[in-house]
Amino acid sequence: GPGSFEEGQPARDFADVFAQARAAGLRTVVNAGEISGPAQIREALELLQADRIGHATSAVLDPALLETLAEKRTPLAVCPTSSTLTRAYIHRLSEHPVGSYQAGGLHVTIHSDAPAGVGSEITDEYLKLHRDCGLSLAALLQMMRGSVEASFLSERNRAQLWPQIHKRMTALAARYQIELPAQL
Repeated sequence: GPGSFEEGQPARDFADVFAQARAAGLRTVVNAGEISGPAQIREALELLQADRIGHATSAVLDPALLETLAEKRTPLAVCPTSSTLTRAYIHRLSEHPVGSYQAGGLHVTIHSDAPAGVGSEITDEYLKLHRDCGLSLAALLQMMRGSVEASFLSERNRAQLWPQIHKRMTALAARYQIELPAQL
């Protein structure tokens, strides 16, 4: 679907292809709102019926869109370093709306978006969000769990994956004497 180059790719041009993909049982992801404005995110939801939105940095500019994203629980595949590098809506990681998205009840998942190209692995993304955006360990773990829930894995595989991640995070927290939230 539309990705990488958001500008000049109106959602209506892809509506038939997305409908065919859904009819064939495929799940859909649309990169929207990293370079373009919130209208493109809304089009991805309404015209393409995207299962997940990549980036969505500009959603913060549209309170009604934020409400829609929260109500629908549409997963947002947020790539903080990548969004900072585009300099379209944010110039420093500390400006990224990821924390406000999560606090506002949006389904936020963290991604690295071409690690070789942006120089940031997924672990770097989580560490940067903690260091530069002040996100708590509880918030980061909630996003990790949300990533599993939003994945396109089978229900069985999702059910098996989260306990594995939780076990590793518990061991890591014990190693560094960090208290994990009880609710995860």
